[in-house]
Amino acid sequence: MKKKKLKILVTASPFCENSLIPKKILKDGKIDYDLNPKKRKLTEVEIFNLIKSYDGIIADLEPLNKKVLSNAKNLKIISRVGIGVDNIDLKYAKTKEIVVANTPDAPTNAVIELNLSLILALIRNLSIHNNDIKNLKWERKYGLRIKFLKIGILGLGRIGLGLSEMLFKIGASKIYYNDLIKKKTKKKLLYKSKDYIFRNCDVLCLTLPETNKTKRFLNKKVFKKMKKDSFLINTSRGDLINERDLINFLKRGYFSGIGLDVFHNEPYKGELIKFKRCILTPHIGSHTIDTRNRMEIEATKNLVDFFKNKKFKNKII
Repeated sequence: MKKKKLKILVTASPFCENSLIPKKILKDGKIDYDLNPKKRKLTEVEIFNLIKSYDGIIADLEPLNKKVLSNAKNLKIISRVGIGVDNIDLKYAKTKEIVVANTPDAPTNAVIELNLSLILALIRNLSIHNNDIKNLKWERKYGLRIKFLKIGILGLGRIGLGLSEMLFKIGASKIYYNDLIKKKTKKKLLYKSKDYIFRNCDVLCLTLPETNKTKRFLNKKVFKKMKKDSFLINTSRGDLINERDLINFLKRGYFSGIGLDVFHNEPYKGELIKFKRCILTPHIGSHTIDTRNRMEIEATKNLVDFFKNKKFKNKII
């Protein structure tokens, strides 16, 4: 009896925009594939209707919850292009014996650089100056320098640690971090309580995953503790911040600058666009050519190696 040929769905979009290597890996592995028909993030209904017959998914951020996965009759692996897997119901996937893998190393440097870019742009008022000049307004606002700022980092994984190292290289002298546990770090990178960081830091960077404990944990109670003229940067997950509370505090004059790359609803069309001191970017943390290529290649290799019964990196379940 002829063996059934494997078929996978590539929901990640774009895919092979800058490199055809992932498609070659699939071809060499004798795996048929279908690309995302919408060429954007799929909705729950769309992915539910698509997923039924596929053996594997090269996934993006579409909702792969219990309802969706219950319709995946043949699914054996979800290979995520990127780090976050909070869009996947891992507990349910485990009960269905669906393997989940991601590519956590590839995006690290790109996300670190975006964090650094947002910090520098905010403390030197680049967005405000740019908008002023375009509106024929010549007004020079005083900025701040990294050396004289207290910087707080919540989450000291690959990105948080890498960001601290880069900030020290360009002159930062006071960086504090908080994580689930105190970690071995260089002496000048200091562990402090979240409360200390909220109350004392001029810049707060979120480099955390979204969990039940971190979801919307940055809310009005936290904002009241923070310095009124502080800066807030989030390139992790939009739901770490209670957006309504943030908007209310901005209206009351809190925060000298906000840098957000992630939002509760994407594409973002909310009230934050009205504030000149907010820099908003369309979830571009890992969106550099080299990073995207590497993530797609690693995710594709993970999937092909799984079907070849080979060991592969970054298996989550």
